Amino acid sequence: MALRDFRKDTSAHRQDSPLTLEELRLLVELQDRFFPPATFEARLPAVLSFLADSYALDGIALFLLSPRQDELVLHSQAGLRGSLTALQPLPIDADHPLIHALLSGQCRQWMGSIWPGETAEPAGTFLACPLTVERQSIGALLFYRAPAGTFSPRASAFLHEYVSSRLAFAIYQSRLIGWTQKQLQQMTVLNEVAQTISSNLDIHPLLETIYTQVRRVIDAASYFVVLADEETHQLRIEILIDEEERFPPQVLADRGGLVGWILQHRRPLRLNNALRELEQMGIHWVPVGKPKLSNSWMGVPMMVGDRIIGVLAVASYTPNAFSADDELLLSSIASQAAVAVENARLYEKTRRQLEELRRTQEQLLAAARLATSAELAAGLGHEVNNALTPILGIAQLALRRTDLPADLRADLETLCNSAQRIRDIVNGFSQMTTEEGLPASTPRSINQLVEAALESFEWRLQRQGITAYLHLAEDLPPIAGNPWQLRQALLNILQNAVEAMPNGGSLTITTSAYQNGIRIIIQDSGAGIAPEHLHRVFEPGYTTKIEGGRIRGLGLGLFVTYNIIQAHGGTIQVSNAPEGGARVEIWLPAGR
Repeated sequence: MALRDFRKDTSAHRQDSPLTLEELRLLVELQDRFFPPATFEARLPAVLSFLADSYALDGIALFLLSPRQDELVLHSQAGLRGSLTALQPLPIDADHPLIHALLSGQCRQWMGSIWPGETAEPAGTFLACPLTVERQSIGALLFYRAPAGTFSPRASAFLHEYVSSRLAFAIYQSRLIGWTQKQLQQMTVLNEVAQTISSNLDIHPLLETIYTQVRRVIDAASYFVVLADEETHQLRIEILIDEEERFPPQVLADRGGLVGWILQHRRPLRLNNALRELEQMGIHWVPVGKPKLSNSWMGVPMMVGDRIIGVLAVASYTPNAFSADDELLLSSIASQAAVAVENARLYEKTRRQLEELRRTQEQLLAAARLATSAELAAGLGHEVNNALTPILGIAQLALRRTDLPADLRADLETLCNSAQRIRDIVNGFSQMTTEEGLPASTPRSINQLVEAALESFEWRLQRQGITAYLHLAEDLPPIAGNPWQLRQALLNILQNAVEAMPNGGSLTITTSAYQNGIRIIIQDSGAGIAPEHLHRVFEPGYTTKIEGGRIRGLGLGLFVTYNIIQAHGGTIQVSNAPEGGARVEIWLPAGR
């Protein structure tokens, strides 16, 4: 039979005579202790102690209906202590006067032990009175007097009609205020969640925001955010906090637990006695966080349309921790969070696609520049070689003479060497802009190449007051490539760094193993590169070296360097260091 069918009017207990002055005084003082109503439940132990002392009671206990209304749960007591263990909790179908009073709406008095018919302590007289508000039973009061004391009909009526009814109303009012405040807080949180997560497209700060907002409105020991990876089909626990201890993200390998149940059934799950309910449902416990079993657990699906992208869950080590209102609130947060997570994922996917498109565009532009440069280099090389051929021919022919003065012979040899060097430079540049210029697979030590390139600037470093710092990692794998070209690439970068510090500074070169290859970082303490110039530093002919209104240099150094690194299967990036100066980072694959 439903609980409401047993609720009856309590008019039979009304007193026929007016209240005494002592009773009026007690009610006035009791009423004073009900304020402020918002914090009344926290003061209940003190209120019960006052009532016991003032009305010559040896003990008093307050029981309230559980959220499921299937048992009476001890809420507060004074004077009885451990003797109430047998009544925690008291099922609604138990054969006990407390339950009879609750269901009938009338007081029940008995003598003996706390369980009628037993001889356990304490022994005395007990009076059970219902707590009723507007014909709705919310609990019961248990009054106790030692064996020598009893409850007269007047005392029973007073405790029932005046004390119990006022306590019931005070509890109801306190809970109503608390419920109103909680609803207001929940509405505020939901509004803040909507505003915060809808404006955040970074997945990790977004998940932290979700956790923070859930914690504000749901009191729990553990918080979980589990997301399903659509590409790998893995479940990842992105947020896991158990009793203030944060655990690193991890893959949830076992799909047979509570999270798996929600993913399969696509609906919320709330357990207030986890051990018993898990056995009934045939679900095994999958420990995450701390190994101990939670007493209460609640999880809701994160849905986007008809797709489930994750699970939002909380847990507690106390039973009956979560209510239907908590489940509704968590579901509301999960719905908004799911949309925000999906938007963040789409944004990240779009960002990666745009980044890939940008890299592809840069490669196409680089290929176009390379083709243009190849034509330019071929034409330039042809013209320069044509001009050098008679110079070299005449000089070499003159050197065959045996009657040349020593100083003239030395000048002719210098002329030949210089002309040959010009030819080698032009031919080398031409090779670097064509497929014929691909590096030879010769294993080399990157540290040796760095040291050799730096030695070429030793005199300039001393003259300009530049201090070089080398941080070269040991046991680096060799790289396969053309040592002349790689040395030239390093020389071009070092040339720019030295020219950026005419009045002295520091030059730092670092090598390290990184992602199946080697990373070289060259950083100077110069003025850096203007942000608007960074995206053009690898363009051929582009230079910022202007002195006295005249352009110095051809703007080919970084262009040639870029092509060398690309030909070796590597990457190069130029940026400004946070502490100032330019920073060049090169990655080259390890040789075989």
